[in-house]
Amino acid sequence: MERPIPPEPEPTRWASAHFAGADLADVRRVRRVVRIAGAWADRPGRSIPAPFEDRYDIKAAYHLFDHADATPERLQAGHRGLVAEALRQRGTSLLIEDTTVISYPGRRPVPGLGTVGYSGRGQTGFHLHTVLAARWPGQVRPDAHGRRPALEVLGLADQQSDVRAPLPAGTTRRRPPARKPTDPPTERCAKKVKFPRSPTRPERRRLGPDVTSGVGVRRRGGTARATPPGLDIRDFASPRSSGDASPPRPTG
Repeated sequence: MERPIPPEPEPTRWASAHFAGADLADVRRVRRVVRIAGAWADRPGRSIPAPFEDRYDIKAAYHLFDHADATPERLQAGHRGLVAEALRQRGTSLLIEDTTVISYPGRRPVPGLGTVGYSGRGQTGFHLHTVLAARWPGQVRPDAHGRRPALEVLGLADQQSDVRAPLPAGTTRRRPPARKPTDPPTERCAKKVKFPRSPTRPERRRLGPDVTSGVGVRRRGGTARATPPGLDIRDFASPRSSGDASPPRPTG
């Protein structure tokens, strides 16, 4: 009697649904992306070697990310397509923005990237601006303990990065006031995601020295509101600023 084939684990199914559409020319690279995404979904927040027991898988992951075609836009093409489709469905969705300064203290300059941490000339690092889409559950009230129901996370609507310019030679560690960039990552995200215009302009709130978060609301099948009933972005945005954010667990 043949044994039934066991069903795929949930992280594997999620990774197949969201990353099998990666915009890569080689089907082998796409399969590798799905494998890596499934491993990270099963063990979020870990470095590349942690989810893999086989040294071959570790080397293959680094080899993939070193490929010229392995850009965030191409790797996330299928995932962002699913998120865009979900945002077109009837209902209210939240577009949650967050800008994080990511640096690696003590790290030596990386060829092609430059200084990514602290040096004698100050902190460099880079800015990562993320737009996370979530489904608003509707007319809800907090429970007896004041907790709200968990949001259904749809995924990344867009993500943009900027590398900070190094300090000029001979200057102090105090960075002079930066000029407003002509095309900052926040504006690039807004153009691609097409944030609702006023009065549904995203509400932005400063949460810390390196984090700016906000919530934009998009509603399908009804009039748009600047804020859904009872929404307080402090319930969904953490004031902590760090570069160790882990990917969300799959929601199925």
